[in-house]
Formats: sequence, structure tokens, C-alpha cells
Amino acid sequence: MLVPLPGELVASGGGLALIRVVSLLCFCLAALYAYRIAKELGLGAWPTGFALAYLALDQNQVFFGVAGMETQIAVAVLLAGVYYVLVEDYPKSGAALGLALLARPDFVLWVAPAYLFLLVRNPARALRAGLISAAVVAPWLIFTTAYYGSPIPNTIVAKNQSFGPDFPSVAHPGAWIDYVGHLLSSHSHDWKLLAPFYERLFAVDTPIAYGLLKAVALLVLALAVVGAVATWRRASWRPAIACVVLYAIYKIGFLGIGFNEWYAPPALALIVLLAAAGLNRIASLISGALRRRVAVSAAQLAAIPAVVLALAYAIQLPYAIPVEARVQHDIEDQVRVPLGQYLGRVVKPGQTIASESAGYVAYDTNATLYDFPGLVSTTVVDALKANPGYFGVGGVAALLLPDWLVMRPNELESFRSAYPRAAARYRPVRRFRVPLDDSSLSVGGLDVVNVDRDFIVLRHRSAGT
Repeated sequence: MLVPLPGELVASGGGLALIRVVSLLCFCLAALYAYRIAKELGLGAWPTGFALAYLALDQNQVFFGVAGMETQIAVAVLLAGVYYVLVEDYPKSGAALGLALLARPDFVLWVAPAYLFLLVRNPARALRAGLISAAVVAPWLIFTTAYYGSPIPNTIVAKNQSFGPDFPSVAHPGAWIDYVGHLLSSHSHDWKLLAPFYERLFAVDTPIAYGLLKAVALLVLALAVVGAVATWRRASWRPAIACVVLYAIYKIGFLGIGFNEWYAPPALALIVLLAAAGLNRIASLISGALRRRVAVSAAQLAAIPAVVLALAYAIQLPYAIPVEARVQHDIEDQVRVPLGQYLGRVVKPGQTIASESAGYVAYDTNATLYDFPGLVSTTVVDALKANPGYFGVGGVAALLLPDWLVMRPNELESFRSAYPRAAARYRPVRRFRVPLDDSSLSVGGLDVVNVDRDFIVLRHRSAGT
């Protein structure tokens, strides 16, 4: 939040430009720390090159920073902390671990094992590092507590309330067995987070065979397991391995439909570093086994798989870049930009809007937004908590009866079906859409679904014009 603020104070829209520049600089830092980590672990040039190529060329590592999110900042902060803990630089570890808690709340999964190691290694130095972390985090926690009433972000409360797991009772072990089985089944496609093309949430078809992309993802995961075993002897590296394990447990055990692909890049960067270590280890073992028969070095053995894996992630960009350009220019600029501008003209200050989408819908207005699941509205969080049977933007609309609704056609259909009495209070006034034929997201065999082509604006019948 603090990164784009100076740019926005200089000029409207300057915040987005600033965070993009910062993201570019943070990629440089992420690559630098990844290189230093690889060097500390004794990785060869080719496995190191694969890890760096992934950071530079993977679609999700690139896209979210370009889009103006904090993702690349989080990757840089995580890798910086991993490096400083690895080399046991306590003061810099303290600063990096403090920044980690500011960058992402789920980075507690990294900070906890890191500080456990530092405390075991040297309690006195770890305490001093903890004071540095506290100095980094404390001003923000004091502000959030004073301003919002809690240091826990409302977004976490909102997401946990609507998407959090519903654990069975501890008194029913059979229910737990069924629950775990359901969890594993529902997460059986999580490998897609590491699969070229399929790491994009709404990719439905790709120019490369499904089985081949799955093989790439599973190979990287297998290499990461080998890498974790091979590098476990380095005690100061174990917190990074623990972070990956904890994140996997967190992803499978706690995150369901509320998980989006932009949460994954920091953890995936660590997984790829582990995979590079695994590739390095396997190449060394094979080279040693063949030493008396064939004169082949570990570097030579690692070169081809490293290049192939790097290309597997890099090959997405010639397809993804034009697709993302079409999303922005043919859909966002034609639908959500004019939608937001329209709302800025017709919605009076103080009126209320309900919508699943927040950014474009609210940017041009002085209205109060009731979003689902309440990321920007504690009113929504409180209403859904008091009425657990209500869900989605339709449930928010039925509970709070805002002056305006902004819904996709399927959301409006569900609203009318589930809450007909509330829906009868609204009438459509405008529609913003682009036909599928005018905004195709198919490029060379990559086919992507987009759910933001069509929005309907409805007004409460008692609201003023």
C-alpha cells in the first residue's frame, strides 16, 4: 500500500506507474538474491541458469508485477530473507524478516521457521534481530490498530469467513478421514501452478499437449524433493525448505476457492530453487557413476534439462503477452473503464454499490462499495457473519439493499433465483459488454476464458436519478 502512494500524490494514476518501476527493480533484486543463494548452495551454472530464467521469463513471475501488484516485491523480499538467513547475517535477516511481514501476511510461514533456526543457533543475536524486525513492523501495526481497530487486515477476515475451511469435529475421526480425502481430491490439480500455460487460472487450451505440460510440472516438483533432501545438511537452508512444506500444507489444508494464482509466485520461486538444487545433485551423481566409462561432466549432464525446462516456461510469453494485451484493450478498456466512468457520473456521493469487482467499479466514484466477500467493507463482513446462509454478491445485495448493483449476467441470474424479493426491488439501467467475436482470447492454440466481458448496472427503484 505504501509503495504506490508517493506516485499517486504526484499525479493521478502515478501510483500504478511507480509500483511497476519498483517491481522491475525488485525483479533485479530477486534475481541477484537467487543467484547468491544458488552460489551458497554450490549449484552449477546450468541449474542456476534455469532458476534465474524461471524468475525472468515465467508468465506469472512477469505478469503481476507489470500489472501493478505487489507480487514481485514479495518475491524479492522473500529471497532476500532466505539469503541472509542462509549466510547467518543476523541484522540483515531481522530487517528482511520484518519486511516479509509487511509484504505478505502469509509470510509468517517463512518468518516462523527462520526465527526458530536463528534462536536455536544464537539466542542473543536472534533477539537483536527480532528487535530490528519489530522496528520495521511496529509503525504499521500501530497505524492499523489505531485507524482500522485491528492489526489483522480486514481482507484476511473477509476471505477466511467466506472461503475458509469448515473443519469437522475432533470427536469424529471418520469425518476427518473423509475430510482429508476430499481435500486431497480437490487439490489434485495443484500441479498446474507449476505448469507452463496452465498456471494461468483461466487457460482452457494450450499449444502444447496437456500431458507434456503436466510432466514438466511434476518433473520440477520431483527435482524439488531431491533438492530438499540434497541440501538438508545445510542447517541454515532448512527454514526455506520448511517454508515450502508449510506453504503446501497451508494451500491444501486452508485455501480453497479463495486462492488465486498471484499468491503463488514467492513460494514457487523457492520450489524452483530447490528443483535447481535437485538437478544439480542428480547430474553430479550420474557424472560420478559414469566417470570410469564416459568422460562427461555434471555441467554437461545438467545443461540440456536446464535449457529445456527454462524454454518450457519462456515459451509462454509469445502467447501470453498478446492475450494479456487483448484482455486490457479489448475487454477492460471497453467494458470496465467506461463502466467505472459511468458510475462516477450517475452515482451520488454517499450512495452505495454492491459488486464483486472493486477496482474499476469504485475508482471514479465517491460512493460506498459493498464488495463480496467484503475485502473493502467491514459492513459486508459483519452482515455475512450475522447471516451465514447468504453468499456471493447476490447475498450481499439481499442483505444490504444498496442503491446500485453491478453484476455479471450469471451473478444477476443467481441473485434473481436465490433472492427474488430483493431482486424485484431493482431495475437494469445500463449494460457494458463486448461480444466474444470482438475480443477473442485465442492466440496460436492458447485459449483463455475471461469472465469480465459483460456487466449489468441495476438501480434500486427507490434511489434517486
